[in-house]
Amino acid sequence: MIKTIYETEVRHAIEHGKHVIFQATPIFRNNETIARGINLQALSTDGTLNFNVYLFNVEPGIRINYQDGTTTVDNSQKIPVPFAADDDYEIDKSNEADGPIKATGKYSRPIADRPRQYYRSY
Repeated sequence: MIKTIYETEVRHAIEHGKHVIFQATPIFRNNETIARGINLQALSTDGTLNFNVYLFNVEPGIRINYQDGTTTVDNSQKIPVPFAADDDYEIDKSNEADGPIKATGKYSRPIADRPRQYYRSY
């Protein structure tokens, strides 16, 4: 979800005529088949968009086996919820033709203990 917020910022900049350099680098440990996280970087030529963030590949209530890609339900897996993921935050407002991205379920701040599902509403 958090990755979607950054990707939306990049798309907004492009839709407003800005030129953007964007890079997404998955981060693996040793021979793992699933990335531990992703490093997102973006810079617009006018400097109004500029970020370099690392996002962990985690999901509340789910334990990921990064070696083989399997998942198990694990209610002890709790994830801090960033402010940008509050329930009142609309993820995507710019492209009404695609419809905004909506979420089901609720992230309770400050710690999430179950996953959320995202969908595009048309």
